[in-house]
Amino acid sequence: MRHTLVIDEAFGAPCVTYAARSAFSDLASAIENLHVHEGMPGAKGAGFIDIASGKRSERAVVRHPQAVAAITNWAKANVYDSAIWTALATNLHEPEKAGEPFSARAAIRYVDSLDARKTAAALNYIRQAPPEIQTPVRTAVNARWPEG
Repeated sequence: MRHTLVIDEAFGAPCVTYAARSAFSDLASAIENLHVHEGMPGAKGAGFIDIASGKRSERAVVRHPQAVAAITNWAKANVYDSAIWTALATNLHEPEKAGEPFSARAAIRYVDSLDARKTAAALNYIRQAPPEIQTPVRTAVNARWPEG
């Protein structure tokens, strides 16, 4: 299991997000590029909306319907033809987490349980997120493992 930034409507925190225009002119190619760039297990994990056709990623709708609606409204307001994002699922269902609901405290316990190499990688990942991404987990990590 690993911690990663995901859209989680149950346990997440609202954060600033960023957008970049794709170099690809068609939605399928842009989704494939996102899949490869992000090291996603498959392109089906990408969220997407196509404004003209109304098509959208059903997987994303199941995983985070409010975010799909917000992204659709944002794309329309900014006159985009489509939008794509990493619609990764939460990993709270994995056996290592069984019986413990997600919380910043649970995340700290998880990172604490890792060997030194994996702890360093987890801390590096959290710290490399844009500074505007402030979540309860990031705050707890910074308190537990201050930089410096």
